[in-house]
Amino acid sequence: MPAAAEKHFRLVLVSSVMEGLSRIERHRKVNEVLGKELRESVHALSIQAFTPDEWEKRQGSTFASPACLGGGKKEGIS
Repeated sequence: MPAAAEKHFRLVLVSSVMEGLSRIERHRKVNEVLGKELRESVHALSIQAFTPDEWEKRQGSTFASPACLGGGKKEGIS
C-alpha cells in the first residue's frame, strides 16, 4: 500500500437527500459536511452520491476510482 494511501478515500453515499440535486450539488453537500477533514487531513476524495432509486438501478455497482499518481510530483508541477 502506498505511504499516502491513508489520506485517499472513496465515499459511496446513498440517500434521499440527493433527490433533485445535480452531481456537482451532491458533491458540494458532501464537501460542506466534511469541510474540516478535507482541509486538514484528506488528500483525495472520490465521491459517488446516489439516490435510492439510482442505487437500485445500478444494482449496487460503483465506478472504479483511479489510483493516485502523486499529483504534481509525477507531472512536474511545483
